[in-house]
Amino acid sequence: MENFFNSKSLRWPIRAIALTGTVALMGVTMPSCPGQQAMQDQIDAMKASQAEIMKRTQAHETELKQIVDAINQLKTESQGVGASAGQLKAEIDQLKTAVQSIETRLAAAKPAKSTGKYSSKPARRR
Repeated sequence: MENFFNSKSLRWPIRAIALTGTVALMGVTMPSCPGQQAMQDQIDAMKASQAEIMKRTQAHETELKQIVDAINQLKTESQGVGASAGQLKAEIDQLKTAVQSIETRLAAAKPAKSTGKYSSKPARRR
């Protein structure tokens, strides 16, 4: 095995691979450009902003769901009010008919006014 690593034909490729690995490792661990830290800060700020937006979106979704539920409840209650109003109208119409019937009977029961000499009113004295 010792001859394998010492052979002149493999020395340069092994050194090239080792050098490439070292440079790649340095590139990962050390910033390679001056603006990398600023870019990373911007990415972190955007992630934080996105998290805040997601929280607000979830809060708005919850609010919207509550509003939709309230609207559906109002629709249900308004249908009940409409039915009650229809019943009240029918009862009012029945009462109007009853009042008109009573007025007709009262009008028929009134005695006619007499205008002649023999009226039921006492005569005026002169």
